[in-house]
Amino acid sequence: AIGIGLFLILISYRIFRKIISPEMIILEHAMPVALGISVLALFSYLLYRFEFHIGEATDSPGLIADGYHSKIDMLASLLVVFTLISYKLDLHLDKPAAVIICLLIFTHAVHVLIHALRSYFLEEEKPPAEKGVIVEDICVHFLKEKMPEHIGRLYLALARLLHLKGDEILIRKKVNLLLKVIVTCLALIVYLLSGFYMLRVNEKAIVERFGKPLNCENPLGPGLHYHLPWPVDIINRIDTERLRRVVIGYQGREDIPAILWTNIHYLKEFPFLTGEYSFADLNLQIHYKVKGIYEYLYNCQAPDRLLGNIAYRIVRDIMGKRLFFPTITVDRDVLEKEIKNLLQREADNYSLGIEIVTVAFRDMHPPTDVAPAFEDVVSSHEDYETYINEAEGYSNQVIPMARGEAERVRTESSAYRNKKLVESNGEANRFSLQLHQYENSRDITKTRLYLEALEETLPEVNKFIVELRKGEERPELWFYEGDSMPLFIEKRREKTGGKK
Repeated sequence: AIGIGLFLILISYRIFRKIISPEMIILEHAMPVALGISVLALFSYLLYRFEFHIGEATDSPGLIADGYHSKIDMLASLLVVFTLISYKLDLHLDKPAAVIICLLIFTHAVHVLIHALRSYFLEEEKPPAEKGVIVEDICVHFLKEKMPEHIGRLYLALARLLHLKGDEILIRKKVNLLLKVIVTCLALIVYLLSGFYMLRVNEKAIVERFGKPLNCENPLGPGLHYHLPWPVDIINRIDTERLRRVVIGYQGREDIPAILWTNIHYLKEFPFLTGEYSFADLNLQIHYKVKGIYEYLYNCQAPDRLLGNIAYRIVRDIMGKRLFFPTITVDRDVLEKEIKNLLQREADNYSLGIEIVTVAFRDMHPPTDVAPAFEDVVSSHEDYETYINEAEGYSNQVIPMARGEAERVRTESSAYRNKKLVESNGEANRFSLQLHQYENSRDITKTRLYLEALEETLPEVNKFIVELRKGEERPELWFYEGDSMPLFIEKRREKTGGKK
């Protein structure tokens, strides 16, 4: 009994954790499930009464505690049935029902634990069932003794209200008939009102009447709608904006370690053979949305499974044609786009009504058995690439420098050649012009050339030129060095010829 109480407290704690962090769950076939749980609630009640009766008869706290456990099962099942019915009516009461179930389990657990501890430490104390009247005994007493009396008063009140006359048996028959009519009308009204349903913003639905879809081309959109209640019409609703997922290459678990090649990431991984006859483990996730609700519901019995099989075949074919190392390193984006296009094409060919949103490799690595050796290969390949890059960098540095130096020398030589050509042409032109002037005035040209030669040969000496007189062909020159007397004098020379 103590163990049962502790277990119930632990269960209430776990339920409370689920309540504060709920997950999004889409319920299907709510009414058949509610009917099945109602049957289970009946069995739990019978088991509860049986265990409680045997526990009282044998003074067994363990059986009584287990009876309380069955009682909790019964109450929780009834709450779940109520929740499923409310869900069918678009009244989402799942979380409040879970809170009530959690409180029921916790209070009964504390009750069982306290009485079990008392029975354990105080042997003379009786089991809790013998110390007072339980709820079910009160109900039985009410049903056997009090309820008939209240029913009789109710019949008399209804007879006075409806002005019915006659003896008590006749009045009961009339009231029973009236009550049957009222209950039947109320049940019919409730049954007809159960045909109202609400579609959320992103939902679309197709109505089936006796298994045949009615609105295949124009699915119902968001808002309030009505259908003939079950079993005439059945509503198939789909959230067309919800992202659905298909995984390829692994069987997942919650506690995934760091993504390293040497770690086993998932419960099970399925290797793919590459074009180099080596295996690669990959984790491929496919996200898609439903774009055609009719195709998604009626063209295939299990579109998710078919999509996974198609994706597996496509990935197997592509991996079998590609090299291993580029596939797991630099070609992932290209591979994802290729898989997405092929998968969308196949889904359209099968008319699945599916739109592929993304195809992403979460992980891709060699098998963990050969991961250490593969890391050595990768390191060697990286060193190889490093050496090649360094050599190419040196080559890219030296060759342009040599080419630049050669171009500089070639440019300088060309400039030097052009310079000498231009200077030579200038000198030749200058000589030609001087020759022409000399032929026109030989004396003036000779004098000018003579003076220019003196200026070049005696740049430090002061020179004075005396103006020519009539009949002279060369001027008289006086040469001085500083303030001293003239070093020498070049006399005039007459045209008839004279001495210096």
